[in-house]
Amino acid sequence: MSDLFPIKPKIINKISFTVNFKPKPQERGQSAAIPLKKDGKQVFKKGKPVYTSMVHKSTKQANYEKAIIPLLEQHKPDKPMTGALIFSVIIYLPIPESWTQWKKDAAARRVLLPTASRSGDIDNFFKQCLDCMAQCGYFVNDSQFVGMYKPYKVYTAHTPRWEIKLWEIWQPQTAKEYREFMGRLS
Repeated sequence: MSDLFPIKPKIINKISFTVNFKPKPQERGQSAAIPLKKDGKQVFKKGKPVYTSMVHKSTKQANYEKAIIPLLEQHKPDKPMTGALIFSVIIYLPIPESWTQWKKDAAARRVLLPTASRSGDIDNFFKQCLDCMAQCGYFVNDSQFVGMYKPYKVYTAHTPRWEIKLWEIWQPQTAKEYREFMGRLS
């Protein structure tokens, strides 16, 4: 992680674990038009009904979360991390059974990598992982994230999985804390 910071950060908490569960990217929310009501009655404007929209998760997305959250909860900290966070994840995807042998071999050797057209956008995998971790109480809010460290998406001939690392780094809250920290470095 030293390549990210000119001064090595003080790590105050680190979690590192593997979830043996097939990674999937987070699906987009589905939108539905809902009649707008006021005092229990449909609202009309210029004689036409007024609608609002509501975004909800698909059943497939909700089922995936329901399955992975208990696995993530096994590794969660006793209390949510409250400081600045750095996240790292390696996403190991299964090699498609339908592929020819040369393609399977190339994927197993990481010569052929999972592009978005084959597996989904990498940022949607991050969203899936971080949103589920938030639901479990790993951290207070995703605004705490200050960086990602060496994320990858690769194929594996072995168990599909998520390899996750989360670092909470100390940050000075006062000028005195900053001076003391810098004094220790010299």
